[in-house]
Amino acid sequence: MLATHNMAEVEAICDRVAIIDKGKIIAEGTPEELKRSLGVPALVVEVTPSRNDFDMLAAIQGVKGFTSSTDEERGISTVQIVVENDAAARGAEDAMESAGSKVVASWRKEATLEEVFVALVGRGFKEREEQDAA
Repeated sequence: MLATHNMAEVEAICDRVAIIDKGKIIAEGTPEELKRSLGVPALVVEVTPSRNDFDMLAAIQGVKGFTSSTDEERGISTVQIVVENDAAARGAEDAMESAGSKVVASWRKEATLEEVFVALVGRGFKEREEQDAA
């Protein structure tokens, strides 16, 4: 048994996974079963200028959750968004542009366990830690 927040590590070495939130198991299965549960590939968007606030995405119908990282040196933020369909993906890009960001690249990629966690809990570990610290 392994308890970790490192979803890449879980994906590499575990054959069964249980996702726990607030002391309760909210999902369990093989890594592949959990990733297939999302249904569609995640949307990855790079925007400039870099920013830390993407809360506008939570209001878009079809967006299940998101996580972001910032590359200050390049002045770019990368946002991974778990979406239900293509319409939600377009809505997410439109919302970021309406908030003053320029989309410099976007692509779809297969789900990871981190994205499964985001979809189930609504935010990534980094966002949870930042919220808890506030």
